[in-house]
Amino acid sequence: MSPREPSLPTVKRLFALSQNRCAFVNCDVPLVEDSGTVTGIICHIRARSTGGPRYDPKQTADQRHSFENLILLCNRHSKVVDSEPRKYSAELLQEMKEMHERNRLLELSASDACKAELLLKDYRKIYIRAGGHVMVNSPGGIQAKKVVVKTVKGTVKVLPPDGSIASDLERRNYTKHLID
Repeated sequence: MSPREPSLPTVKRLFALSQNRCAFVNCDVPLVEDSGTVTGIICHIRARSTGGPRYDPKQTADQRHSFENLILLCNRHSKVVDSEPRKYSAELLQEMKEMHERNRLLELSASDACKAELLLKDYRKIYIRAGGHVMVNSPGGIQAKKVVVKTVKGTVKVLPPDGSIASDLERRNYTKHLID
């Protein structure tokens, strides 16, 4: 079975070599704050799904989630590199990763191991695994190729737009009274 996400040992290795810092050149932003707030992202150099920036269809799922294809970036720089894939090619990101990890010790304290686990937990929140290509908590809303809405009752309840007669309970009831 191919992996759907990076393994915990892979994330711990990335985190240790990053020393809790964004891999973007001259960026010193922490990936996980001392309070436990995750401000960084586990990013794929070559996209994890079709249509993503720098996607490589020849890459296997194992390669996609391997240490070599992952880089840790702050929120700001993850958006920058994904919005400009021509400028930030896979080769440039690979070079950035290598420079960032060069001459770093592969040591992970207990508190850093916890931070790495928080980073992976946050990664799991961002990506929905249910067969779709949906990313939640993305600035600007949900990005998807296909969205399937399933409800328990089999119907979707649509709320009236703000400012309409139906959005005000008194007006709605009065309108219903006049009609009846």
